[in-house]
Amino acid sequence: MHVVLIHGMGRTPRSMARLSRRLHEAGHSTSSFGYGVRTSPIAVLTHRFGRELDQIRQPYAVVGHSLGNILYRLAEPDLQRLPAQVVMLAPPNNAAAIARLVSSLPLAGNVFRLLTGDAGRQLIDPAFFSSIPLPRAPSLVFAGDAGPRLKLPFDHQPNDGIVSVEETRLEGIDHEVVPAIHTFIMNHPRVVRRINDRLR
Repeated sequence: MHVVLIHGMGRTPRSMARLSRRLHEAGHSTSSFGYGVRTSPIAVLTHRFGRELDQIRQPYAVVGHSLGNILYRLAEPDLQRLPAQVVMLAPPNNAAAIARLVSSLPLAGNVFRLLTGDAGRQLIDPAFFSSIPLPRAPSLVFAGDAGPRLKLPFDHQPNDGIVSVEETRLEGIDHEVVPAIHTFIMNHPRVVRRINDRLR
């Protein structure tokens, strides 16, 4: 299987490098889609990602981290051919409480908007998330629960330090929780093992 890896906001393809090596060891090929959110609106990134997926001529899967999963969900309705599997790692499938909190603070909010651009504005908008179609390709969501159980912004609920477990859920989509934090969930041994299970 060919696996397309797409990283999260503020990261680079290098963040998925260890997972890529594990997939190669299991006999799969990989490629990475890199992007930045400061200067490119989500619509532009979505179009670029969809074009890249449509150029693949073999059976393929998509493994995304964080915002990368939102780009996939936005691109999916226009794809010429769906992936065989989609694995979403720590996806903000609902408006992220931590983004709403940070954006509401005077100084931190300005920095947040400067660094995240259009993507940051969308991440705090429930209407944006309700407008994204559910994935039609066979999908699995992984959430981490190794974050601190703070009152703000998670109301003491399980989380990975960036998104809560509940914020990752999608109706009707398989969902698993692992003891991982947001930044490194793609390297958790159970995540790697289950991705290979799905690819088989």
